[in-house]
Amino acid sequence: MPFPSFRKALWWSGPVAPAGRSWLLFYGGIRRMNGAKKSHESDYQRVVLKNSSPYHYMKVSLELEDESTKVSAVELKHFIITGLKSLFGEVGAALDFDVLKYSEDTRTAFLRVPSRGLVNLWSSLTLLGSYQSQACAFRVLQVSSFLLPLTGNSRELLLD
Repeated sequence: MPFPSFRKALWWSGPVAPAGRSWLLFYGGIRRMNGAKKSHESDYQRVVLKNSSPYHYMKVSLELEDESTKVSAVELKHFIITGLKSLFGEVGAALDFDVLKYSEDTRTAFLRVPSRGLVNLWSSLTLLGSYQSQACAFRVLQVSSFLLPLTGNSRELLLD
């Protein structure tokens, strides 16, 4: 399987690699190259690098049945906390996330969440289904461990 170009990789031959075989070290593990078959389980060494970023950033959009309904940033945060509490209880409601930016016109928000709570927040947003007795849905538009990739979308870029 070819490796995507965005993965950083380096060739490595060392004391663990048998003579005449090269290995490719990449994020997530070591893979034997040159099409050699696996002879011993000890030939492989698994390396897992965890994300060192303490936060993840989410760009989310709230879609409501009645498009004229206005939702403030405070109401949005309270609605998300209510969803966390209904799914995960008091412990889930204590998840420390921030609404960095919110547009009332488009109901689009940038959220910052600790990396350990990303799955909990995402799942609670997915399961929220009604806001003030009307159907609603959160759309997770983008997720990144850095804020900069969320600021622009190359698919929406207009060139002159």
